[in-house]
Amino acid sequence: MDDVVDEILLRLPPDDPVCLFRASAVCRSWRRIVTDPAFAGRYRAFHRTPPLLGVLRDLSGFVPTTSFRPTLDHKDFMVVSDCRHGRVLLKLTGSDYAVWNPITGDQHRLPEIPQFPEFLPDSAAVLCAAGGRCDHSGCAGGPFRVAVVCHGDDDATAHACIYSSVTGAWSAPTSIRSYHFVDSTLPVALVGDAFYFPLEFDGGILRYDTVGRGLSYIIPPPSCLYDRRNQIMQTHRGSLGFASFDYKDYILHIGLGKTDLGGDVEWAAPHRVIDLNGLLPRGVDRMVPILMGVADGAYAVLANNEDDVFIIDLESLTARKNSTLLRLNC
Repeated sequence: MDDVVDEILLRLPPDDPVCLFRASAVCRSWRRIVTDPAFAGRYRAFHRTPPLLGVLRDLSGFVPTTSFRPTLDHKDFMVVSDCRHGRVLLKLTGSDYAVWNPITGDQHRLPEIPQFPEFLPDSAAVLCAAGGRCDHSGCAGGPFRVAVVCHGDDDATAHACIYSSVTGAWSAPTSIRSYHFVDSTLPVALVGDAFYFPLEFDGGILRYDTVGRGLSYIIPPPSCLYDRRNQIMQTHRGSLGFASFDYKDYILHIGLGKTDLGGDVEWAAPHRVIDLNGLLPRGVDRMVPILMGVADGAYAVLANNEDDVFIIDLESLTARKNSTLLRLNC
């Protein structure tokens, strides 16, 4: 019966998208169930946390962790700037950007930033235009916004503005005194309606409120406790946090930041310490793994060369090396 088949298909693993494709090829009735938009909504609600389909790396392109294989022409962009809510922000030549939907292959090229003709952006980030009103389970084809942070000619002032796909225009710039550039090699965190851009040298953070359009400086987490740089992240509870990987002891630290009414952040000691010994390869013939980032507080991503990418599920404490599932000894 179709209702029984529906319940069975709902339980196909979300981290292997090809399963649904194969199910749709069984017969017409199964295809009708799988392609029904209502089924897609029930499927997302049943599995809740979406899987991490892969990792975008500039040199090796898309590193898959599932059977999903998008297509992207590398001739059209320079680097991957950001990825969030089912969208990928691509840095083109000069100060141009494009937003790419890896599921459909659609690309939306952004207009030039008219406020900043004399210098190039430091960093940029993309998000769903609905903000906190959306659960981001199926909004990748909807409206979006892109926030950009730049520095002026005096190298002492940071500027930020935001693009809306609804209006097709950039907002007026917001400025603040900042003597350090944004570190474009580190991931940008989105917590609530604010972006957190890590800065170079002092490890500080530039906070950009996408609603109030305000810029503010936040002191860095206690980096003296760790051997690697901190990664700002959104925790699974939706609050501000940080992650740090101790490559000597192979331990992943997860800490929290408490924001007061004035916007200042007080960093707490790590509330989670995850031992990765026995999981990641060790030896003089291999590169030291680095922490690439944390996806929405649910997955930590580590890599030690262009071929090996490790995905750590912070809830189930399982890890994945590409498509091979390994168990953590924690």
